[in-house]
Amino acid sequence: MNKTLLKRIPLLLIAVVVIWGIISHYQSEAEKKRQQEEQTKAKAKAKEQRINRIKLAIADLALAHNAVSDWRQSFALKGALDRIYSAELARVLIRPDGRPLLFIAEVLDVNSSGSSYICTFQGDVVNQSWRLKLLLACTPDQAAQIMHNSFGTYAVVAYISSIGTAEQRTGEDEWESEEGRFPAYGRCVGQVYLGGYYFRDLSEILSLPVQGRR
Repeated sequence: MNKTLLKRIPLLLIAVVVIWGIISHYQSEAEKKRQQEEQTKAKAKAKEQRINRIKLAIADLALAHNAVSDWRQSFALKGALDRIYSAELARVLIRPDGRPLLFIAEVLDVNSSGSSYICTFQGDVVNQSWRLKLLLACTPDQAAQIMHNSFGTYAVVAYISSIGTAEQRTGEDEWESEEGRFPAYGRCVGQVYLGGYYFRDLSEILSLPVQGRR
């Protein structure tokens, strides 16, 4: 082996190490990218399955009680700045056919007097400026479940018997929302805990297609 070749061997080894390092780097980056893509797909699939379970739970609850879920369509022509009156809401929520209604709401409070319970919920945007404050008579079992899972959102089926005068924000310390609230009094006939989510209205859930159900 001549001296020139011996001198080149370290350079060749260095070149091999550099090339191997470059290949390893790109392989590592490609593997990281593949893993990130798999994680993104897994998260998206998990979210889709979670939303699908929520939708099915809501659909089953509404079906079990023959509840009206599309009552918001009565206010479809109302704009964000349009006023809604208690009389208008009463015509929609106090049903002449005796059917209950489906609401999406979060828990505000549970109160009791003897064996009677009143569960207070807030939610269901009527439009961008008005919401509902549901004050519903509940059974002890319903109240217990609601107090056990008080954070997050419920699907609630209830009969509404009366609508109170709209409450409007009067000062900074009144309540955080800029919206007004309609007190709606009635009786809860069923509820399903949806988890730690808040949906501005049903369309955010029900507008998505349900998969895997026949």
